Amino acid sequence: MNSLGEVINFIQERLLRKFFMVITVLALLNCFVSAGTEIIAHQGASGDAPENTLGAIELAWKQGADGVKINVRLTKDNVIVVFHDPDTKRIGKTDKEVKNQTYAELLLLDVGKWKGKKWKGERIPRLQDVINAIPDNKKIIVEVNPGSDKIISLIRKVLERTYAKPEMIAFESPNYKFCAKLKKTFPKYRVYLSLGGHPTFRANPKAIIKKLKAANLNGVDINYTVVNKLLVDGLHKQNMKVIAHTVNDPWLMRLLKDVGTHAIVTDHPGLMKKYP
Repeated sequence: MNSLGEVINFIQERLLRKFFMVITVLALLNCFVSAGTEIIAHQGASGDAPENTLGAIELAWKQGADGVKINVRLTKDNVIVVFHDPDTKRIGKTDKEVKNQTYAELLLLDVGKWKGKKWKGERIPRLQDVINAIPDNKKIIVEVNPGSDKIISLIRKVLERTYAKPEMIAFESPNYKFCAKLKKTFPKYRVYLSLGGHPTFRANPKAIIKKLKAANLNGVDINYTVVNKLLVDGLHKQNMKVIAHTVNDPWLMRLLKDVGTHAIVTDHPGLMKKYP
């Protein structure tokens, strides 16, 4: 180097290289953290298809969802069906309580046409149908309404008839005692406590974590408004997961990913998968 100008240029080049190296490393680390957050389709790709139907679930897989969250209920003849509401008024346009109908009677209902002509003819599936169709490396979360031990014994029979591995199926319920029963009955399966925006989580998260540990539960499914880094870190230290619902805004998803949220439940898995 024969001049002061050459020395300055050399120093500037070295500084720029280091700057871009740091930016690249930070970007890679950020992608690594984001990659750990799963996208769970709420009742299938329910933003585009009729909720809790095979059509919605198949669409969720096509859109790249890591998992699907479904709801189940018990029919009059003890068949576990995938359905959210206690009655068929909103979806089936007939006011029938699911628990008072046989599965054959429920199959007569078209639960797709309310979402558009494209979905006409969709029927209420059984839990067995959904489990049997889980693709490799995918998973489902089954939300079970609190009830008698009968549904637990029927779930056991469904699991005995499937080749799906335990890591492909998880359960959750808003009732702590029922969750404890599920975990005791199915120790190899993950069980989450569904809390919504429970005020106790805001006031005293340590009390909830203590209850989760007592029942050997695997984490919580909570409303995204309750999620913060302190809470996520506290649960992660106990090897527990945080699932946040229901998130349909990419910017909000980004914030939840940045604090380490394990999974995000969304009506639009295809949209969320487009944003790293």
